[in-house]
Amino acid sequence: MREQRLLGIGLLTLMVLARPSLGDVVHRLGAGATYWVSIKEIPENKEWKRSQVGYLVSYQYQPTLFGLELAVDILPDRFGENTYSPHAMVFVGRGFFVAGGIGLAYADSSFADQPFYLVKGGVNWELLPNLYVELSAQYRFREWADLEDEEKDFDTDTVFLGGAVRLGF
Repeated sequence: MREQRLLGIGLLTLMVLARPSLGDVVHRLGAGATYWVSIKEIPENKEWKRSQVGYLVSYQYQPTLFGLELAVDILPDRFGENTYSPHAMVFVGRGFFVAGGIGLAYADSSFADQPFYLVKGGVNWELLPNLYVELSAQYRFREWADLEDEEKDFDTDTVFLGGAVRLGF
């Protein structure tokens, strides 16, 4: 019983100290890292990695409870070469949030012929005035659009776990 009370007090303290952001900052610019993993098996004859670390840069505009995020994921050596994934999301929430969006992969010196769709959820904490930290999970889905390579024609549903640090202005 005593351990449960201590655990409860500890969790309450953590929630108060790491409170979600409620600030009036409208613009945020940030960078972060993601760990992605392909949900479906990659064909056996492929030497591509099924998971890896990537990076992102993003801009958020949030004048109200609703906001817009423009971001680019940089996925080193995904499917044999660097892939860049610009995407846009509409989100709702300030501390805890959910988002939906659309994007395109860029590899093989061309954009994919089909977009990917994504859903995202997470939490933003304001650590200091105008300094925010985000932890999130994201699910992307679509069929892999052929990027001038028929060997890349398979589903690439992917989960991303990530974090970002953003400066508000």
